[in-house]
Amino acid sequence: MAALASGCLGFIVGMMLLWVIPDRPDSQISLGYLPLGTAAVFTLGVVVYVALAITFGVRLAAWLEGTRLTVRGLRQRSVELADARSVALRQTNQKLVGPVRHSGVIGPARPVSVLDIADGRSRVRLRLASREAVQLPPEQLLALASALSTARCPGAVEVVAWLRGTAALAQRG
Repeated sequence: MAALASGCLGFIVGMMLLWVIPDRPDSQISLGYLPLGTAAVFTLGVVVYVALAITFGVRLAAWLEGTRLTVRGLRQRSVELADARSVALRQTNQKLVGPVRHSGVIGPARPVSVLDIADGRSRVRLRLASREAVQLPPEQLLALASALSTARCPGAVEVVAWLRGTAALAQRG
């Protein structure tokens, strides 16, 4: 649907350009195919965007192997938690595209916690919530806290305490 709509919009833009650009009989360039060309460019843009969005959404994953945290988006990055040089926890606002599945209501952006870990070779950012802004289960938070407790860098002790506290609150509620 989006590709068809963008193709139609591209065709309309091409027709408008034909009205604006004067056609010279002595010119070697024919503008007759301009509407089709703009329609093709608009359609191709939407198709590429949708393909990238689907690819990115399908590839999203994160896992722990001992103390090695791997996060996969378009690229895959890993960081050794025991060798971490910095650990930080920050809040970011969830970008809502449509209604939230649990409530069905479009509302303000919800804050989501993001764990930022660097070990000198690479940097990993791990969202601690799903796309629907639902926090990770307590078991996963505790596993991450346990693996991160091996780190001896600034911020690690505070983040481990926050992860354990958040998991304990989630288990009670």
